Amino acid sequence: MPPELNRAVPRPVRLTVTGKIVAAAAILSVLEAFVFGAWLYRIGQRQQQEASEFRRMAVKTTGRITKVHRGGKGRLRYHYQFEAEGKSYAGSFSTSRRAYAIGEPIEVNYLPGRPESNWATGHQVTGVPPYLGPIVAAMSLAVAAILGLSLRSQRRLLEEGRAAIATVLRVEPAHLKGVRYRVHYEFPLLSGARQTGRFDLPRDPAPAPGTPIVVIYDPDNPRRQRRYPFPLVRVSQD
Repeated sequence: MPPELNRAVPRPVRLTVTGKIVAAAAILSVLEAFVFGAWLYRIGQRQQQEASEFRRMAVKTTGRITKVHRGGKGRLRYHYQFEAEGKSYAGSFSTSRRAYAIGEPIEVNYLPGRPESNWATGHQVTGVPPYLGPIVAAMSLAVAAILGLSLRSQRRLLEEGRAAIATVLRVEPAHLKGVRYRVHYEFPLLSGARQTGRFDLPRDPAPAPGTPIVVIYDPDNPRRQRRYPFPLVRVSQD
């Protein structure tokens, strides 16, 4: 048994280098949620307002489809030309369906004095949608919560958990991304009962059946357990 686990509970615990990185990532995720999410929301609102103003100001005319080709993800890109303010201008848009033939007329919108700013009716680019900001914020907060809960779970288990010597029962090849082996083990409880558990290994070597390993478990809920040492926290030597 590692000597640091013989210390009285609650054990003094501090973050490992990996734990500090995870904690920093959690803090950055919270900052990203409020800063980047709010920035995206404001950008989206401004671009939507500009698109609405452009639609209000736009002059309509008729253009002609000049070329069509298949773009990415199976979408079709149509190119068109139109005359405005004594000059010829061009534009394009993409769609997932075949809608026009070459030479076919199409309604085009352009800004007076700026015909180079144009779009085919029904295909105006409106920019970033405002709802993207709250979605990004929610995703960042979810990441922060997951990281924070991982830190909290390992910290509490190492502070309050009971150490035991477990025995490897069997090792199975695992066909999961980033996992090479699944190791099953068993350890005794103070009541005399036996509790089983498992952990995944990403690489060789895998322990042989019968190998002793150290686990820490929650005395009130032995199913809450983890192989020692933990990746994010360790017992402080202070």
